[in-house]
Amino acid sequence: MKLGNTTNLGDGMVAIRTPQFLPEFPGGEAALISFINEQIKYPKARPHITGVVYVKFNIDSNGVLNNPKVLKGLDSTYDKEALRIINLLPNWSPAMDNGKRVEYDYVFPIEFKD
Repeated sequence: MKLGNTTNLGDGMVAIRTPQFLPEFPGGEAALISFINEQIKYPKARPHITGVVYVKFNIDSNGVLNNPKVLKGLDSTYDKEALRIINLLPNWSPAMDNGKRVEYDYVFPIEFKD
């Protein structure tokens, strides 16, 4: 799930601007999923929960990830694990718009499953 850069238009309306080229994890989406699957650790102190933690983060114009936060979580322990994984991610190729690097807000689901 991705989230573009937004502009508040007032009266509760928001415009979402998507750049020409979205940011990309080194090696693409398959490499990102593989990285997450290799890093994920189920919390030991909690019962085994299945579900998804949605994490939002900003990818700046240099491809650096900033300000990760949980948008929708499962449990505080699982939410912390999802943030730990996001904080391990390397720099990405930044979003591009009109030939310029631009920042981009990204939402990514971290799935905890059996």
